[in-house]
Amino acid sequence: MDVTLTKFSRENLVVGYRQVVRGLSSGNIRCVVIASDTDIGIKNELATLCQDKKVPCRVGTTKAETGKLIGLDVACAVYAETEVTR
Repeated sequence: MDVTLTKFSRENLVVGYRQVVRGLSSGNIRCVVIASDTDIGIKNELATLCQDKKVPCRVGTTKAETGKLIGLDVACAVYAETEVTR
């Protein structure tokens, strides 16, 4: 099932370019989703960083749909799921 097509809890999500880059740098990210209409430079930079950190990265729906998906009132170019800590 494609998780980008269903709503889910934001509890373990990091939203936005800066927060995702920070999470990747600290090693706390499980996977990254980039909106399909995100600037190509940002897509390439995030894809390269994900590849370097060995974190799965995929392109999802548009920024507007991505924002709605994760419960935001605004568009969202990138989000990531963090490691679950208990």
